[in-house]
Formats: sequence, structure tokens, C-alpha cells
Amino acid sequence: MGTGDGTYAYRLARSWPDILVIGLDSNAENLQEISHKASLKPSKGGLSNLILGQLSLEQSPGEVAGLADSISVILPWGSLLKAMALPEPELLHQLAQLGKPSSEIKIIFGYGLEADAAEIKALGLPDIDVNALRKAYCAAGFDVRVREIPVEEIREIPSKWAKKLAFSGKNRTFVEIKGCCR
Repeated sequence: MGTGDGTYAYRLARSWPDILVIGLDSNAENLQEISHKASLKPSKGGLSNLILGQLSLEQSPGEVAGLADSISVILPWGSLLKAMALPEPELLHQLAQLGKPSSEIKIIFGYGLEADAAEIKALGLPDIDVNALRKAYCAAGFDVRVREIPVEEIREIPSKWAKKLAFSGKNRTFVEIKGCCR
């Protein structure tokens, strides 16, 4: 399971042809380009192990409840960023419901006080605090490690959004939350 423009899900599906990858985004328009590419013949980049669909965290888990062996939320923005950064226990519980018991979880997000001031204010985002995030995620039913990650690691994420954030020249703090659902 993944989120975003579909690039991350596409590359994951391409790297692991024997697993089913489901890429989700609350805005279906974000998935159109990759959806078209995945529907082509395999010789032109098509993939039979990738499903893309529209689903917001607020509407989840829906029909995909309990399907995932692994859940990735990579560089969310808007309401999904808010749910991950605050974090909001009810929405984290909904996220966990996407996975099987003991499914892996990987969340990467970041923002900067100057670079993203308007978004931070609009969403009421706190300063990024690794210890507070770990405690909140553990309280919500996850066994996780939380660490700050350097922008160089963000540059390695195969998505257009990652490239935009990592190469913008603006100062941002990024964190990785990694572990499993209980």
C-alpha cells in the first residue's frame, strides 16, 4: 500500500513483480499519469501487479481493510500530513486497519518552519519532535522507531514530489517512522 503520485508505487511494483502493490491517493488526478503507464503492454512499461485507486485516510480502510503486508506513507501533504505529524490517534488506527496484523509500516514526512509556514499554520502542525512522535505512534498501536533523516535520503525516493521537496533548496526537517502494526 502506498500513497502519492503513484511513482513510488509504480517503482515498487516494478522492482517486486511477484507482489501486488496498491497505490492510493485522495485525489485521483494525482494517479492518472502512472495509471496510464501501468495499463500499457509490459514491453512499454505496463505492470499487472499494480492497482491504483482513490481513497482518503478519513474514508479508509473500506474495501482494502486488512489486505496489506506493508503500508507506506511517503511524503504526505495536506490532511494526510496533519494526521501523520500531529499524530491523530483515530486516523492512525484507520491507517493500521489497512494492514494485516504485524504488517510493516513506513512513514516519511517533513516540513520546514520557513519553507512551509503557510501549510504549517493552516494545518496547525507542531515542531517535529522524534520522541513525541514515537510515543504517540506507540500509544496508537504501532511498534516503531523514529529518526530524523537527511535530505540526501529524500532525494533517493523515486517520486516527483520527493524530488521537488529535496531539491527546492529550502530547509526542511524530515523524519522516518518505521516498524509494524500491533
